[in-house]
Amino acid sequence: MGRLKFMDYDAADWKLDVVADIVTKVKAWCDEKGLKDVVLCTVENCVWSDPKNQRYDVGIQYISDEGVLTRQRLLILKGEVIDGETFHKRYHEFY
Repeated sequence: MGRLKFMDYDAADWKLDVVADIVTKVKAWCDEKGLKDVVLCTVENCVWSDPKNQRYDVGIQYISDEGVLTRQRLLILKGEVIDGETFHKRYHEFY
């Protein structure tokens, strides 16, 4: 495991309410999917490059039901956490 990284290439600091909102949404998504012991690895603020969707890229990791260390990328688009499979099905809603 590495250190948690909050990356923002447009500003130096993260407002606490933004961090809390992101963590709350990711936690709710993970709970809905039944994921346990999830580690938040990275959060990248991409709002500056995708203002329409207010995009954040999120990296998580967890141990799957099969016992495999799994790393997964999530997107927060328009305030909704979605995984890659969902994104590809709903691509035209966002771009």
